[in-house]
Amino acid sequence: MARIPDDQLDHLKRNVSILHVCAAHGIELKKHGTGDYVGRCPFPGHEDDEPSFIVTPSKNLFHCMGCDAAGSVIDLVMQLDGLTFREAVDSIAKRYSLDLASRNEAKRSGNRMTSTGLIARGTEAAKQKKPQEDAPTVPLERAAQILERVVTLYERAFAEDARGVEYLAARGIDDKEQLTAHRAGLSNGGLRKILPKSGPVLDELKALGILNRSGREHFAGCVVFPVLNVEGNIATLYGRNTAQGTKRHVFLPKRHKGLWNAPVIKTYPEIIVVESILDALSVEAAGYPNVVALNGSGGLHDGDIEDLHAHGVQTLVFLLDGDKAGAQAADKIERRLKTHPALDRGATPIAIVHKALPDDHDPNSFMLAFGKPKLAELIESKRGVLPETFAMRATPETTADDLPDEGQTDTPRASSGEPVQQVDADGSFTVTCGPRAYRLMGLEKSSRKLKVTVRVEHAGRLHVDTLDLYSSRSRKILAGDLCRLFEETAETIEADVGKLIKRCESAQLKQDDAQANTPAVMTPGDKAAAEAFGRRPDLIDTILADFEKCGLVGEEPNKLLAYLAAVSRKMDEPLSLLVLSSSGAGKTALQDCTLAFVPPEDLVKLTSLSGKALFYKERLALKHKVLALEEGDGAEEATYAIRNLISAGELVIESTIKDLGTGRLTTMENRVEGPTSVFITTTNPETDPETKSRFWITSIDESREQTRRILDFQRQRHTLAGITTDRECDATLRVHRNFQRLLKPVAVVNPFADRLTYNDDRLQGRRDHPKYLNLIKAVAFLRQMTRAVRHASRNGSSFDYIEVLPEDVAIANRLAHEILGHSLDEISRPSRALLMELEAMVRARVKQSDAADEPDQAPRLNRVAFSRREIRQHTGWSNYRVHTHLKELVEYEYVSVETDRGTNSHRYRLQYEGQGKDGSRFMLGLTDPEELA
Repeated sequence: MARIPDDQLDHLKRNVSILHVCAAHGIELKKHGTGDYVGRCPFPGHEDDEPSFIVTPSKNLFHCMGCDAAGSVIDLVMQLDGLTFREAVDSIAKRYSLDLASRNEAKRSGNRMTSTGLIARGTEAAKQKKPQEDAPTVPLERAAQILERVVTLYERAFAEDARGVEYLAARGIDDKEQLTAHRAGLSNGGLRKILPKSGPVLDELKALGILNRSGREHFAGCVVFPVLNVEGNIATLYGRNTAQGTKRHVFLPKRHKGLWNAPVIKTYPEIIVVESILDALSVEAAGYPNVVALNGSGGLHDGDIEDLHAHGVQTLVFLLDGDKAGAQAADKIERRLKTHPALDRGATPIAIVHKALPDDHDPNSFMLAFGKPKLAELIESKRGVLPETFAMRATPETTADDLPDEGQTDTPRASSGEPVQQVDADGSFTVTCGPRAYRLMGLEKSSRKLKVTVRVEHAGRLHVDTLDLYSSRSRKILAGDLCRLFEETAETIEADVGKLIKRCESAQLKQDDAQANTPAVMTPGDKAAAEAFGRRPDLIDTILADFEKCGLVGEEPNKLLAYLAAVSRKMDEPLSLLVLSSSGAGKTALQDCTLAFVPPEDLVKLTSLSGKALFYKERLALKHKVLALEEGDGAEEATYAIRNLISAGELVIESTIKDLGTGRLTTMENRVEGPTSVFITTTNPETDPETKSRFWITSIDESREQTRRILDFQRQRHTLAGITTDRECDATLRVHRNFQRLLKPVAVVNPFADRLTYNDDRLQGRRDHPKYLNLIKAVAFLRQMTRAVRHASRNGSSFDYIEVLPEDVAIANRLAHEILGHSLDEISRPSRALLMELEAMVRARVKQSDAADEPDQAPRLNRVAFSRREIRQHTGWSNYRVHTHLKELVEYEYVSVETDRGTNSHRYRLQYEGQGKDGSRFMLGLTDPEELA
């Protein structure tokens, strides 16, 4: 029997994990120190009371401190199985699929001298050269360093040389991020160019198989991928030959092929198994990162199966080539899984699911023929077989509709490809990671939070912790506690925590805030009804009528203003409303009725608000929303935040936190974006003026006539007609909510802006004037469905807009008069009489002015200035009487006063232009909409 070369034995001792051999023989080991494991001695005749069997994985050696047995994996198998040296080597090689064929002792002879002249002269026949010495073995740590450097060099070549990218793109693999993540490389001869002609590095590369005996690159012309083990270290390399007609798959000689993408088995409970790396990349491109490649149809090795059980894999989905070899490989792997020694030790059997590809198709060729969506549908198909349409030749007309409905899986999946975690009735669920079972309860999740209670019991010890899995510090503390509890390595527990995060993210909660705020599905009928409502020529009157239908009578100006403020949330500068009135007047009724028309997903309604609560909300939590506070007293501390949210359109705060990495204090910024429409009700007339200046301030009609209307309406609600109207309210609200959902955030242009006027005698006008202009825009925005959408381009950007019409200005003016305007009843009778006298005097002067030459452009009444002496002359009133009542008119802003500092004299101008003589309210200084028309 031929002798086994030493380098072959060294290869076996290095590459067969002694931990896997111990596990296969039922030897239970625990972590001991920093790098060793300890257990009870397994050899006959030595029964130790205390664990004394030490295993050192870094050296792949064992040593019993009691019986002094020691050695490599070969010695361990010899003693455990009672085998000879050669039998143990053959057993290990067979179990772990290692090719240990003896080398030919006689090496190829050196160049012989064939010169006939030398032979004729009787010289000594040419001697054969001595066989070359075997390449030196490379220690494990040094081999890892060399492989890492080679992979880095191949990565650089892949980025610089387009041949690798073009080859993979032709195979449908063109995602740069995906290739970068898997460290795709290219062997284009660059490695050999930078190496010396001789030396130890060259010998090490030959020993590892990177270079062959002649010094040529083993992977020449190949796209190269590193193959990582479960711990994420490079175990070997795989090459895919880019040249036609040559061997496609290239592996490093004498190294275990391993599973490509093996680290994913630490994270996912379900693993998809394919044959080649290109197949795995195709499956990953279709949306399934939980995939591994066998690197051939040779099947899973015992070490791979041990890893699957150790990390809690529950299901293997076979997606092997659709040929005879693929079917045989699947059967072989399934038999090995069902008879593996791990099952005898109590391991949970791994479920097997077969997915059949068409004949002569692998996942990569299938993706090229039918596309990524079809590959995803095949993976999801619950029958595991393809419809007949896939057996046909792919055509451009092939669409997703070709798959029958029964081919779809009933199991929902997260976007990552992992099945959605199903939860129990109480919202809890269990995640199993190998022998470790975690019970997760009380899950709360959002875009910035993943809070959960973790309960785990092991070996009579119980550990319960509530933490935010998105917090690095919380995860670190949990991992440390679990490492001590389970006596496991940090890497294993970190993989468990990673699996917990993924399962929590995919958990389907019964009802959460995100689902509650999800917009309702709008049927075609609902959409048509909402669009018809928005195109009504009597839209304003219909809105006011619907308010009354839903329980709010009277208050027409307040209802329209409140509705406009709610709708304006979609504008860049929305309106905000403050309702100031007595307790019991109906402030809350106005607010609640208005908010009932707003879609729930656009409403944030609060009872109370602390000082900095708004600063720490989610970034988009208030963007284009209505923020409603039932009572201003519950938000006194937050007035500063509310004012800035309205004025600046966003809130920004920086807080001091401790950097867990460096221990230093640093700052964290939180930004909350607007714009937001704010609704507040209050009974406090002394509300901060700075806060009031940001709002449209209105009050409830507290007259006796309004009280009669409310009481009459309350009685009508108890009649048959009233009950019928109540039942119609839900349908009315649905139309309004859908109508508001359909309103587009279109810009509003006011072509009459330069012709509008506003009272400019008060400093307050600087803040009130923008509110008035935005009120006009809000009216036009509400009525956008009744007019054409225009298009404009400015400075390289384009946008859609609608234009303000004169009737929009008329509606806004009517509201301004009612909400902000005066009433002649607010001044005394003598002052009102003086006002009428002043109006007659000024109008007479206007007729005599130079404007008579331009009758169509006569100056407005406030253009005429007059003194108190002129008032006395016109009215015949005494100086005291004129002084007293003129002062009241100035105080109520019907008359403005100007002072000449040089002469210390006063001149007056009339701001009143004859409005309100019929008892209606009016506002001074606004342009008459008829002039715009």
